[in-house]
This record gives sequence, C-alpha cells and structure tokens, in this order.
Amino acid sequence: MLKAENLKVIYDNKTLALQDINLKVGHGEFVGIIGSSGSGKSTLLKCMNLLVRPTGGKICLDDRDLMSLTSKGLREIRREIGFIFQDYNLIDRSTVIDNVLIGRLSYKTPFQSLFRIFSQDDYERAQKALSYVALEEKMYERADQLSGGQKQRVAIAKTLCQRPKVMLADEPVASLDQATAHLIMEYFRRANQKKNITILINLHDVKLAKTYCSRIIGLKKGSLVFDGKAGELTDDILKRIYA
Repeated sequence: MLKAENLKVIYDNKTLALQDINLKVGHGEFVGIIGSSGSGKSTLLKCMNLLVRPTGGKICLDDRDLMSLTSKGLREIRREIGFIFQDYNLIDRSTVIDNVLIGRLSYKTPFQSLFRIFSQDDYERAQKALSYVALEEKMYERADQLSGGQKQRVAIAKTLCQRPKVMLADEPVASLDQATAHLIMEYFRRANQKKNITILINLHDVKLAKTYCSRIIGLKKGSLVFDGKAGELTDDILKRIYA
C-alpha cells in the first residue's frame, strides 16, 4: 500500500502547493489524478517517491516511512516506485536498449553504474520489456530517432525493467495525439492488469481518466476535493474541481 498522511508542501516558504492530503492506494489499483494546471497534481506525484520532499506529513510504502530512510534506503525503495515523465526523460544520443537498461542501475554497485556494466540477465530483461511495448525492432536505434509515442513506450519499458510495485506517471500523454494517447494508456492498463502494478497517473484529459482508471482523485488548489470510482465522477463534481 502507498499512503500519504497529512501531506503538506510549501515552496519558497510562501507558496502552498499541497495541504492536508490523506490518501491510501491499495496494491493493484489504477488511479487517475485530475485537476487544473497548478492544482498540485505533479507535486503530489513527485512526493510519492520524494522527488519533492514534503514540508510536513508522511509517505509510506508497505508501512515503510520514506521520510525516515537513509540515502541508501531511499535508493533501494525507489526500485519499487517507477516514475514516468511527460518529456520521456531519455538520453537522446543513446540507443533504445541502453535507455531501457537505465532501469537496472538501482541494482548495481556505484562502480557498475559508473561504467554501465550489465549482466546477461539485465539485457534479457531489457529486451523483454521492449517486446512488451512492441519496440524490439527499434532496440539499436538512437532515442532521438523515435516519435513521441515511441519514446514514451521506451520510458515505460525502462520503468518495467526496474520490476516496480508502483508506477507513477506525470502527464505521460499530454503532448501526444489522441490515437497515440490511447495506445500508451493501453500499455499502462496492461501493466496494471497483467503485472498487477499499482499505477498513479496525472491526466489533463478527463475522458481518458474515466476510460482507463478505476479510481479518480480530484485536486483543486492543493486540496483533495474528490476521491472515488470513475463512474462517480459527475458533471457537478467536475465543475467543483475545475471551476
């Protein structure tokens, strides 16, 4: 279970980004997070693996308090919490498979990480992840030669290579056309249903959230204003979230 308790984030000692967020996400859930720009969606997601460190409150994964971990402990637990960015977060001049292998670095010693020393098992995991997103034929192409949708599929494969319990995705389809966005969302749904990976995903498109997510969280000005099943998200609730 991923849990936030009394979560608060203040930027520059004056800007309140999140306040009093209490949230429990069970194993295997597929949760969409919606809200206007500036509502705190990205901040909330980045708090879940301490890319943003909360000003107050707690973040726990399976009863382990992330805030109390050492640097080594946090590095180890981040293996279990994959993060997918809107801008793909790939190394453009590297090959696709080299980008996917980055997902194995948290399992390596500092020496192995520095010199990118990977085992045969690592390569097999990377190839399997690329096959999962139907990109094995692009394995040795440079990342900057791919389309936006292909880059996001590489980002998913890289995250799958971590063997995560949880996948956090921050607006992963915001810059994609509708057809490609649905394709990417299908890969998330497969990871959730076939691999039983818990997913929290920020989405600007409410229709996509209602189509793919079983649970939806609505944020407004840093506060939680809705948390329920996708079918419970009415027009009146949407007005409250976006007004």
